[in-house]
Amino acid sequence: MAVPEEVKKVPRPVNTTVYDAGRDGPKRFFVRERIGCKYIKGHNPQPVYGKVIGYIYEGKFIPKGLELRTDKPDSLSFGSAAFAYSVCQTLKQELFESFEIKTALTLLTIALLRVLKPRVPNSRLNSLYERSWISMFIPGIQLSGNTVSKLLNNLGKDAEKRRHFFARRLSNVSGFEHIAIDGTLKQDSSIVNDLSGFSYKSRLKGCHDISVIYAYDIERMEPLCAQVFPGHCIDASAYREFIRENKIEKGIIVADKGFPSSKLAD
Repeated sequence: MAVPEEVKKVPRPVNTTVYDAGRDGPKRFFVRERIGCKYIKGHNPQPVYGKVIGYIYEGKFIPKGLELRTDKPDSLSFGSAAFAYSVCQTLKQELFESFEIKTALTLLTIALLRVLKPRVPNSRLNSLYERSWISMFIPGIQLSGNTVSKLLNNLGKDAEKRRHFFARRLSNVSGFEHIAIDGTLKQDSSIVNDLSGFSYKSRLKGCHDISVIYAYDIERMEPLCAQVFPGHCIDASAYREFIRENKIEKGIIVADKGFPSSKLAD
């Protein structure tokens, strides 16, 4: 489109020309610098224009200026990220032995970020990743909300992969280390969670729960495996299934008054 005369007459750097982008906005009339001439045999020399150096806006020439960076921040959180990554090398190797490499590194990244910020939702994992040194230790990980949700959903469907990973964790427990087996109730009144149910504490809390049973290494203070059960499941039944499912042969069971002595011995 032809550039209006009043726009052409606006003072601007020499050896430049104004173009019309053809759409309204602050960048409609942009200014490009002339960088040379092109000689064509039998014709007049033609100017050669280079990059955009500014815009004509509200009757003034506005230099282009510097755009915001879109790649990485100019500073990253280091201390806690470096410490967390320094103590997860065994875990990383166990993940490699159980999952495809990209899946393994994505799961490790999610775990590390949730160590740094335990309550971060899936939708903000990518933002936290880009502002943390974790993105330097494990580069190129995609952590959009949809990507993370899909990954965790698929992980929940694949019990065989989870059992294989748990078996690797348990096999690396040294003979002098002790395994503790404990459980906890987590509030969950979701109408779409089949595991949500009334526990023995529901009369006090007035809400549904789910039951989480887990095993951890006492000396290293690291979790080894975990499994979710319905909130109304009796502890004796849940512990029995958890121990047999994960083939735990030695350990210390941490139980409470909801666990009869006869069932404990069994």
